[in-house]
Amino acid sequence: MKKILLIILAAALLAACDVTGSSSDDTDNGNGSSPTNGGDTSAPPPERDYEVRNREAAEDYNLTEVFAGDYVMPGPTDLGNGKFLFVLPDTVWNQVWLAGDMTGWADSPIEMAFDEVQGYWWVVAEAEVGDEYRFILNDPTWDADDQWISDPYGRAFRNDGSNTILIDTDYNWTTSNYSRPAREDLIIYEMHMDDFTREDSAYDSINGIIMRAKEKIPYLVELGINAVEIMPVQHWPGGWYSWGYNNSGYFAIESSLGSEEHLAYTEFKEFVDALHAEGIAVILDVVYNHTSNDDNWLWTMDSDTYFAGSTPWGNRLDFTQDATRKFFLDNMKFLLDEFRIDGFRFDATDYIDLNNGLLPLIQQLVDNGYDDVYYIFEQFQGSNDNKIGAFNDTNGRTIISSWGANFKIPAWSALDNQRAGNLPVWPDTLGAPTFFNNDRGWVSRPTDVVNFVSSHDEGTLRSQHTNTHLDFRFNRNQVALGHTHMFTSMGIPMMWMGDEIQRIHYGNMTPQNGFPYDNIDINANTVEWDDLYNNAADTDDSLRMLEYFKGLIALRSGNANLRRSSNPGDEFGWAYGPWDGPTNQVIAYWYDNGDDPALLIALNYGSGSHTIDVTGLPRNGEWTGIADSTELNINLADGIGTSLDVFDDSASLTLSAHQALIFRYE
Repeated sequence: MKKILLIILAAALLAACDVTGSSSDDTDNGNGSSPTNGGDTSAPPPERDYEVRNREAAEDYNLTEVFAGDYVMPGPTDLGNGKFLFVLPDTVWNQVWLAGDMTGWADSPIEMAFDEVQGYWWVVAEAEVGDEYRFILNDPTWDADDQWISDPYGRAFRNDGSNTILIDTDYNWTTSNYSRPAREDLIIYEMHMDDFTREDSAYDSINGIIMRAKEKIPYLVELGINAVEIMPVQHWPGGWYSWGYNNSGYFAIESSLGSEEHLAYTEFKEFVDALHAEGIAVILDVVYNHTSNDDNWLWTMDSDTYFAGSTPWGNRLDFTQDATRKFFLDNMKFLLDEFRIDGFRFDATDYIDLNNGLLPLIQQLVDNGYDDVYYIFEQFQGSNDNKIGAFNDTNGRTIISSWGANFKIPAWSALDNQRAGNLPVWPDTLGAPTFFNNDRGWVSRPTDVVNFVSSHDEGTLRSQHTNTHLDFRFNRNQVALGHTHMFTSMGIPMMWMGDEIQRIHYGNMTPQNGFPYDNIDINANTVEWDDLYNNAADTDDSLRMLEYFKGLIALRSGNANLRRSSNPGDEFGWAYGPWDGPTNQVIAYWYDNGDDPALLIALNYGSGSHTIDVTGLPRNGEWTGIADSTELNINLADGIGTSLDVFDDSASLTLSAHQALIFRYE
C-alpha cells in the first residue's frame, strides 16, 4: 500500500522538485580497487561546493506531506519511472549529499533536504536497480573531512561492504495457509546456514548458501522440528565466513550468502517461504547489543547518540536514546513484514537496557498486532529473569522466553558429576530444569523458558567440555540421556544442529575451534554430512542416534502432556527425587492429563546403576516401555518389548549408568 501511495504522489513530488541524475561509464563507482569508503574519494569535490538540485523546492514541499502523514521508513524506495526516494535519519552533520552511479559519484553529488517534522534527510533522484550509492556527510563549521557512509537502512551491500546496492526486492510469496505454531508446541533447531550445508556433496551443484539450505529443508521435515533458529544473517563487513555477530547492515541479508550479491535478499525470502510451506517457523538471531567495529555507519552518523559504553565484542548500542530505539523498532517491524519471519532471538540482552529500551519496544510491537511473534532473550542474569517474568505477568501470558543457563548448567553439572570447579552444585540440580525452573520464583509458565543442553557457543553435547577439563567428552549415552531429559521437560526445547548425529563441534570458546574469532577453524564448525554417510565405522551409531532423536521429537509433538503453556498442577508428579543431589543423580517423573497416554520418565545421570522405587504413579497396571536411551531404541507405535507393572501406585525399576527410560500407559 505504501509503495502505491509513493507512486501516486511521486508525480506531484517530481513536479515540485527538479530532479536530475547522471552517470558516467568511466567514473570509478567503487568496484574493484576503490577505497573501502566507496567511490573515488581521493579527489573530493573542490571546496565542498556541491550542486544544490532540490533544496529550494524542498522548502515548499516537505517529506511529511509526500507521505500524507504516513510513517516514513528510511532507506531507498523505488518510486517507479526510474526514480528512487533516498531517506537517511538525522545525523550530527549539517549537510548530506547522495553520491553514486546516478551522480557520477564525486563528480556531481546531489544535496539532500532536511525534513524537520520527520527528522530525515531526503532526496528523489533518477536511479535504477543495480546502481550503487553512498552518502557524504559534511559540516562546514567543523575542521573535518567529508565522511562517506553506506546507507544504514540499505537493502543490499557489496561483499566488501563499500557501497549500498539498489536491488529488486519484490518476491511472489507462494505459501498462504501457514500459521505459527503455538509457543508450547515449538521444537527449535538452531542452525548456522553455511555450516549446515557446506560439507554435503549432495548439494555441490547448487550455487549459494541460502539456496543450499533451502534444498536441505526435507531433512528438517523428516527430523520433525517445527522451528529453526537461524544464526545472524544480516550484513557483516568483508563478505568472508562469519557467525554473523558483527552486523553493520541491519536491513540487508548478508550478500555472501546469496548465489549472487544482489540475490541474497530475495533468496532469503524464498527460504522462509519454503520453510513456511512445511509448517516450520523462522526465528532470526539478531544482534542489538553491539555493532561491528568495521563499517560502523551509525557511529559515523552520531556516535554519542547511538552508542554508550562497550561490550566484549564491540561498541555498546544505547537503547536509552530515541534514535536507537527507533532504528531497531524499524528493523524488527521490517524483518517481520518484509521477510515474514516469526520471531527473534536477541543476542546477549545482558548488554541491553531492558527497562528503558528493549522491553518498551516489544510492548509497542505487541500492542500493534505483533503479539504472536516469538521474542527470545539470551540472558544469564537473575535480575533480567525477573524483568522477563514481570513483563510476561503484566501481559498475562508468555511474550518473552528466556534463553539462558537454567537447563544447560544443571544438565552439565549432573552429567559431569561436578568434576569441574566452575560448574555450580545446586541441591536441586535435576529437579528445577524439569519443572521449568518454577521453584526459582520468576517463572510462571513453561513457555517462559527455552531449554537446551548445547548451542553454538558451547558446541555439541558429544564434544562438550569444561574450561578445566578440555579432554573430557560426554559419551553417546550421556548425549542421549541429556536430550531425553530436555525433550521430556517443561519448557520450549531447542537443539543445536548436529547433536542428532553425534557431531563433534567444540563451540566458539575453545582452543580447538579458535579463539578469538579471527582464528576460528571454519572446518571445525562444519556439519560433516559426507563423513556421516560414508564412514562405515561411525555411520551406524550416528544414524541410530538420528532415529532416536526423531522418536523423541515425535513423542513430544504427539503427546500434549509434554507441551504445556501453564503450570500442570496435579497432571505432573515426582515418582523419585529430585532432591538427592550428586550422591544419587536419579530422578523420575510422570505426566497424565487424562486425554493423552500417561508418561513416566526415569533418568540416571550417575555413573553407576541404581534400582529405585517409583511411587505416587497415577495409573496402576502395565506400563509399556517405549524408549531406552542406552540402546538408542525408541518405538512409539509398538513399544520396545519391555514393560513396568505398577501396583498400589508404585513399582521398582533398575537404571544402568547414564540411562533414560520412558514408559507409557494407555
